[in-house]
Amino acid sequence: MEGQQAPPQEVEEDPLDLLSPEDLQKYVDQLKKENLLSRTKTSEGCKVVMEFITERMPEDPLIIGIDSKTNPFIEKRDCVVF
Repeated sequence: MEGQQAPPQEVEEDPLDLLSPEDLQKYVDQLKKENLLSRTKTSEGCKVVMEFITERMPEDPLIIGIDSKTNPFIEKRDCVVF
């Protein structure tokens, strides 16, 4: 096995190498904008969302339903297909 060489390994091409200089500049500018955004931990964000949902549950028509007298989507008559 001394005389044999290992097969050359394939080097994966970086997708950023395929971009033009203008596109790379746009990409860098976008990353800079995203870096300036303030971020919230997921655990904190979930607490805020849960509070929002539980505060509005009593008025949520998907949970309590819609009164049939005030429901604008109720059909006035049956649909007949000929």
